Amino acid sequence: MKGILLFAVISIIVSSCIFNGNHDEQKDAKPVEFGLFETYTKQEIDSSWFTACNWVSNNDVLRAQKINLKIMVKRDIMDKFMGIVSPEDVPEVNAVLKLPEVKALFPKNLRFMWSRKAEEIPGNVRGYILYALKIPEGGKARINETHIRNASRGLNVQSNANTVNIEMTNVGSRLWMSMSQENIGRNIAIVIDRKVVSAPVVRDVITGGSTEISGNFTTEEAQELADGINAGH
Repeated sequence: MKGILLFAVISIIVSSCIFNGNHDEQKDAKPVEFGLFETYTKQEIDSSWFTACNWVSNNDVLRAQKINLKIMVKRDIMDKFMGIVSPEDVPEVNAVLKLPEVKALFPKNLRFMWSRKAEEIPGNVRGYILYALKIPEGGKARINETHIRNASRGLNVQSNANTVNIEMTNVGSRLWMSMSQENIGRNIAIVIDRKVVSAPVVRDVITGGSTEISGNFTTEEAQELADGINAGH
């Protein structure tokens, strides 16, 4: 009897240590900034984009530095994003897009953001994807980390790819349903720490608040992002 009791006590202690260890690990996770943003289509801002390209081409200083947006930003013919930029050109393109004279040519609520990783598109073109996001008044995403109840690492059974699965609060679920309904046929950018993880097209109204996020994650990256989202809400 004493042996059984001793075993039970040891089991409780070990279980408690394991639980506390996991708790501390999640507690120490670095919080991430999470958000779902509406995006501009290429057609909606084409006029502003070409005006910006012409301004850059006619700027003596930028021309001397051989900076040319028309060449450096390869446009997407499928209208999924603004363009793709080779890794070595990203700093220069980023600096140009932040110039006051260039920013003034675009809608006030537009903010350019880059893909989290370099990607490859048809034609063997590899680089960072440039997206044009609609930023709500106040700068915070319409759906953000405060609307997430839980995030976990998952695995897509069809593609066998690592995912981050999120479960929204009741408020988040209602917001997501409205946002998806308003953006059927359009891209919604999933952003973590101001980098676009993916920008899928909304095919139908999304109800229930459960969403799977893919983004070419390693197992470690998916777990780290899930822990970061949980630490942020």
